[in-house]
Amino acid sequence: SRNREVSAREWLDRFVAQHFRGASILSVVSGGIPVTGVIKQMVTNGLVIVGDAAHQADPLTAGGISLGMIGAELAIEAAVPALARGDVSARALRPYEEAWRARFGQMHAALLAVRKIITRMSQRDFDALVRTAAGLPLASMSLGEILLAVLSRHPSLLLEARTLITTGLVLK
Repeated sequence: SRNREVSAREWLDRFVAQHFRGASILSVVSGGIPVTGVIKQMVTNGLVIVGDAAHQADPLTAGGISLGMIGAELAIEAAVPALARGDVSARALRPYEEAWRARFGQMHAALLAVRKIITRMSQRDFDALVRTAAGLPLASMSLGEILLAVLSRHPSLLLEARTLITTGLVLK
């Protein structure tokens, strides 16, 4: 019927049927992107966890392809020497996790904190925040500068932002 909404799966099935006649689906895998914070341990004996499996996606946008690819590069930089030495222990693979956390850890934690603040906001406060952000030169501002600009216009958000401020994550 015309009034019934078409699901994403139905659109995909139609597209595949139209553009790939005679093709068959081998399996279907779907799910959400984890945006709850990076897992506590990215390596163990003989195993390196990267990308969505390690919850490395951006907590605000759920974008993870570039972070996953950089994570894979960092994992390779740790795994190749470990394999060459014949030592794939967690200790030998840990340089990957240390490198990822050094490069992205603080940013990821700050974005996760921002996500938590946004999800607790009322629609009215969120709309005001978006209007304020739309008037800022965001591309040339650090997260800390953006936060200060928003808080100066919306001081009621100060309590929500205390985690970001007290940890110093956005002031660097």
